Amino acid sequence: MANTRDQIVTLGRDFIQQVGYPSFSFRQIASELGIKNAAVHYHFPLKEDLGVAVIEKDKSDFLKMGQALSQYSSVEKAEAVLKLYEHYFNEGQKLCLIGICGSAYSELPVKMQEAAKEHLGNILAWLSETFRAGKESGDFSFPVAPREMAIQWVNTLPGTLISGRIFGREYFLESLSALKKSLIMN
Repeated sequence: MANTRDQIVTLGRDFIQQVGYPSFSFRQIASELGIKNAAVHYHFPLKEDLGVAVIEKDKSDFLKMGQALSQYSSVEKAEAVLKLYEHYFNEGQKLCLIGICGSAYSELPVKMQEAAKEHLGNILAWLSETFRAGKESGDFSFPVAPREMAIQWVNTLPGTLISGRIFGREYFLESLSALKKSLIMN
């Protein structure tokens, strides 16, 4: 069983992914966990402290995923990212943390902005490397530089979740399929 701090971070991420950073409160987390509001504040004196912890957890989870996939092919790595977004969609049509942070960036405290920027940089670097390796191995064939393809994916993936909320699951899956085809996998 996770400790209270970890439970707060997990629940904070769920709320942020479902309703956005500005719209969730410590009271919701306390109520959901059956603890007092003061217990949430004990672990995270400020809402931004929790926000940073949520981003750091998301970053850590992404880096662990990248490590776990290190021996896999570029195709399998790209498919793992698509499966991650499918997981978000299947888990209550959650939005990805990068999309949430980007959409409310000007409203976020500076520490959260910095954490989100670092997290996005890590994702962009990992995708760039994955696409570079895939292009070199012949698994991928696309007309732009690997970093440009990574930028396209980073910019498109959050949109698949948003448009999927509006148009439904079939449209969402069609969007993921289009992204996969952008790599022209051989």
